[in-house]
Amino acid sequence: MIIDELDDIKCEECYRCAIEDMAEFAIDPENLARLDPDDAEEMRRYLGKLLGRPNDSLEELARALAVEAKKRAGIFQQ
Repeated sequence: MIIDELDDIKCEECYRCAIEDMAEFAIDPENLARLDPDDAEEMRRYLGKLLGRPNDSLEELARALAVEAKKRAGIFQQ
C-alpha cells in the first residue's frame, strides 16, 4: 500500500501528489467499499495523524484533505 512507501518519498512535490491520490481514492465510496478493513484503518490513522484529527472517519479525513489541497492550489495559482 502507498502508505508504507510515503516515508521513503524525498521529493516534496511527489509526496504531495501521493497524499492527494490517497485522498481522491478515499473520497470515492466505491473504493472504500472494496478496501480491505485493515488497509482502511491504516489509511485512516495515517491521515488522522497528518491532519491532526485522529478521531475522524476516513471519509471525513479525505474530504478535509481535499479541501486543504484545493486551498493550497489556489494559493499557488495566485
